[in-house]
Amino acid sequence: MGISAFRSYPRQKELYENSIVKHGKEYTNTHIAYPGTSEHQTGFAIDVSCPALNYELEEEFENTPEGIWLKENAGKFGFTFSFTKESQEYTGYVNEPWHIKYEYKNATFYPVFDKKHC
Repeated sequence: MGISAFRSYPRQKELYENSIVKHGKEYTNTHIAYPGTSEHQTGFAIDVSCPALNYELEEEFENTPEGIWLKENAGKFGFTFSFTKESQEYTGYVNEPWHIKYEYKNATFYPVFDKKHC
């Protein structure tokens, strides 16, 4: 289930500032994008979760049936994972197996008007 998709600049700023108050700047800078730099602000990113996690955004998502399916199939639909364990060193963000970004790369796309696939 989609939890968080497009975020406006003011909403991203609110999330960032609230995280600093709650967790401190060091934690926040590895977990929440600075306003103006979030992939959510592009409209191409979405965070997803599942009932087993009470729809929370937790790293354990990658071990749920939904998370396993998503990892195996996201690319078929044009989605990539922006923040993985492997990319942590480069992105500066923690592993976020719930965060996917639409890129359309290698996607199998059937336009609505293509009656053959409707």
